[in-house]
Amino acid sequence: MNKSITAILMGLAFLMVSPAQSAVLGVSGQGEIIGAPANVDDEARGGVSNTLIQAFDEQQSVLLATDLTVDGGTVAAGTRVDSHMLFYNPVNSATVSNRTATFTFSGNIIGLMTDINGNLEAASSSLLGATGTSYPGPFSFRGLENDNTDSFTVSGNTLTITMYASNPGDWIRVVTATPVPEPSTWLMLGLAMLTVMGLRRRLV
Repeated sequence: MNKSITAILMGLAFLMVSPAQSAVLGVSGQGEIIGAPANVDDEARGGVSNTLIQAFDEQQSVLLATDLTVDGGTVAAGTRVDSHMLFYNPVNSATVSNRTATFTFSGNIIGLMTDINGNLEAASSSLLGATGTSYPGPFSFRGLENDNTDSFTVSGNTLTITMYASNPGDWIRVVTATPVPEPSTWLMLGLAMLTVMGLRRRLV
């Protein structure tokens, strides 16, 4: 009995201090949140297509062993990160259209991979890509174009993005910081540990 109660409470304490996950929390505008698809190639190569900007969560709570290259710099080794993919890939390659959406994450955005041919995304897919999802290598115009048609703004944990695309569409990776436990969580851990100690004394 003593060992069972101790094991349960220690397990709860471990869960409370384990890193949280930074999921895509919400979206407004012309976007939606989906589960990870089987293939994130463009539609012409047998991948997925859509009519809205879609977002899905990839790997979570990844502790970087080396610096991670993102737009304009790096995320330092030793940082714990979560990954998410956003894409707009119209099915009709003859139709060019734009979509604008705002996505909110539970962790702050610390890096984007938006380069025009998707080189940064492709280089990081083995580390950050969703389990069970097939990722292509880089190809022309996979990322965002630098012609004022695609644009985005970042504020803390919020990304507002406009994607202007035909097929192949636009694909980017968003890197967020894994949230740390709130101070109240540490208080709960302390109470749990005190409970463990009290029960041990009474049951010995």
